[in-house]
Amino acid sequence: MMECYTSFLALGDIHGCVECLKRIRRDVASENIEFVVSVGDFVSLRSNDVYEELEVLEGIFEELNAFGTKVFFVWGNRDIELIDYVLLNGRDRDRRKLKSIVDYVLKSKNLHELGLGERVEINQFLRITCDPALIDEQTIFVSHYAKKVITNALIHLEGHVHYGQIAARYLNLGFVYRDDLHGARTLLGLYWVITVERNEYVITFRTLGEDLKIIVCPLHSMEGVFIVPKHWKRCPVCYDPTKARFSSYSSRFEL
Repeated sequence: MMECYTSFLALGDIHGCVECLKRIRRDVASENIEFVVSVGDFVSLRSNDVYEELEVLEGIFEELNAFGTKVFFVWGNRDIELIDYVLLNGRDRDRRKLKSIVDYVLKSKNLHELGLGERVEINQFLRITCDPALIDEQTIFVSHYAKKVITNALIHLEGHVHYGQIAARYLNLGFVYRDDLHGARTLLGLYWVITVERNEYVITFRTLGEDLKIIVCPLHSMEGVFIVPKHWKRCPVCYDPTKARFSSYSSRFEL
């Protein structure tokens, strides 16, 4: 029986770095990337100019569209904050710019926002959704951040926390770019290439700079492998126990 191989690109928390996306697109141009998954936080919110943030968002979607293949995405908390502000408090030109971005996404054959109640068939062996009610062992589950890890999906992809994590069928994609919005130093991050064969997969990550390192914490081995900034002395759970996804603290979370 013919085996089915699918390779896709996964990334998240771009935080307005259009140049990072251009570099990633160049890096994978010669590879057989069948689709792209983005877990949101396209914008940074560093600027006090809403229109400027919207222009960056527009540029991000243009670069994603330029991959020339299907791009499945969900919004991040920063994106939603920007959109809500524009709808509630934005100037007329802000609303017009947001409408033009939405129209661009809707008209694109490549850009696909995942919605609740929807599960997309990639091929006969692989599906993708953001709806936890529609998952099974052949489905990729995508969220920006869920309070509970979905363990019965093929793989759960998310972002938000600004470090990478690999554990069981869970993958936090970390960040493409970390800005200085909350006083942290700016860092180049990473992206992922995932190859699926039926209900098994192989994960590789590629860094955009020299700012990251791998940590396996002896105190939190259940949390798997972390990819964190080089200057961190401990794992994320050591710094903040509420970051636990698989240790006992995570039992307090509910989806």
